[in-house]
This record gives sequence, C-alpha cells and structure tokens, in this order.
Amino acid sequence: MTWQKLSVKTNSSSESITLPTFGAKKFIQILANLQNASSDDAGLQINGETGTGITSNAFRYSLNGGADGTGTSGKSLPIQISAIDTFFLSVLYGINIGSEEKLLITFCVEQGTAGAGNAPTRDETVSKSTLSAQITDVLVSDSDGNQNSFAIGSNLSALGTDGGEVNYKIQDGAVFEETDTNKHYIYSSTTGLWTLIT
Repeated sequence: MTWQKLSVKTNSSSESITLPTFGAKKFIQILANLQNASSDDAGLQINGETGTGITSNAFRYSLNGGADGTGTSGKSLPIQISAIDTFFLSVLYGINIGSEEKLLITFCVEQGTAGAGNAPTRDETVSKSTLSAQITDVLVSDSDGNQNSFAIGSNLSALGTDGGEVNYKIQDGAVFEETDTNKHYIYSSTTGLWTLIT
C-alpha cells in the first residue's frame, strides 16, 4: 500500500489553518504540527461543515493514560484534548469509505512546559463522523466549532491511499548489482526472472 501526499498547508502568519480540497481516498492520514494560539482544545471539521450547528461527531479519549472520557453529537473530531497553548503533534489514521461512518484513531503529543525536566502530555482519541461523503477537506477548530489561530510554521498535511498495490515495470535487460557479494544479475521481461551474469 503506497501513501500519496494529498494536501499541505503551512502557516506564513498567525491564522486559522485549512487544507486545500483533496481527492477522496479510502484510507487517510492527517498530520498536524500546530501551536495553538489560545487555550482551547483542537479538532478537525470536515467537508465544509463549519459553525456551531454541527452534531455529526462522537469520540472517546484518554489523557496521559487516564480514565476514558466521551463526547457525542460533537462539533469537531478531536486531535488535541488538554487545551494547552504549546506545540503539539497529532497523527490521525482514518477509514474514509463513502456512505459509511468515518472511523478515526488519533495520537497526540503536546510539548507542555518547555525543558527536559517536564514530561510531555499524551492524548489518545478514537472518533467517528456520521457524514456519508468521503472526507475531501479539513480545517482546524476548537470543540465549539470556532476556528483557532495557529502560530507561524504550523503545518497540516493529508496523505491518502485506496489500498491497492503499486506495480512497477522493470525494463528488459536491466542489471542489478548485489553489493554484498558483488554479483550482477540481468532481468528478462519474457521470463520475469533475474539471471546471474557469469
């Protein structure tokens, strides 16, 4: 399975962050390296579903391995729980099949107080969206559906795949050198085999 870069946005000023629309894929990854400019948590809103009337998301989360918390009829998909205004890295994995609920797993590490004497914060979240259309655009908000501002250099990226194999065509007569043994092999497209060159 080969992942493809779908969309990237890096802030050049302190502003909200929205990914340009991307092509739908069955499997997606969202990578968020953000510095929240407010003391709100951060979440994703998808497919242009913005504002305070959203109720299509549900989630379960744990902060630093503690007891689970839940949220239903949510306005966003959580990617940061503790609402700390320092840099955080979130990695979201999702299944993105049309007409099905979107199921997502998110791991987040937050810098917290700077310095080696202070441990980072760990968030773990599973969530779902009941929207039937495949996810093709993403913006970052807080849990109330308000768009936050993020520091210069904050980055949001999307990767995707449909899960198929990638078939590479090897040119007839290609030569491969095995560096450990210093042996050379030649490829035959007729037989599909590599033959030792003597």
